[in-house]
Amino acid sequence: MFSIQDRPATIGNKIDSRGEQHGDESVTAVDIPLNEIMLDEDEFNTLMQEPLAYRCLFNVERGGRIVEPMLPNLKPFALKDKIEQATVTINFGLDDWIKVVPAKIAKIKLEPRVGGLVAMSCTVQSTPELAAPMARLLAMINREVVVSIDGGQFGAQQDLPLNKAGEGEQPEQPEQPEQREAPKRGRGRPRREDSSLQVVQ
Repeated sequence: MFSIQDRPATIGNKIDSRGEQHGDESVTAVDIPLNEIMLDEDEFNTLMQEPLAYRCLFNVERGGRIVEPMLPNLKPFALKDKIEQATVTINFGLDDWIKVVPAKIAKIKLEPRVGGLVAMSCTVQSTPELAAPMARLLAMINREVVVSIDGGQFGAQQDLPLNKAGEGEQPEQPEQPEQREAPKRGRGRPRREDSSLQVVQ
């Protein structure tokens, strides 16, 4: 399970809103771009779901020398799948943060860097209630923040309850995954998945 804690990042220069279909219902979804999240070897291997992925990209056999990408001309590469049912915490400063849950981590791009870290950019997708938290996010465009990503799995079939609290937070009660059924004609609309964008100031 991919997880990072208190990692510096930058919010991208545009936060998009769009319509997203939940059965017959159209809801407002938000895309929050995050850039320059640095991953170490273990985090990269976990994200790639391959214990030797890091060694395919870096020359790690040069004892005492700076670890360098084996293919320095390689452009950032993208993962084809999203991480589903994650919890993303974006910290703006002391006692000033928002939590997006449940969230999808989409448009994941990775770039090996000199020194041995891998730069990750991604888009956090959710369908929050649009209120004060959105205004707080918009005020932080192109600014540095601290990001934590907890839980989640690749693929929509992995719907897991989350109950992991960050430092200084109270543990949350686990959310029970919603049992979805195929829509039936004449039986009303499917329920919308509960989403929230929480803010503390």
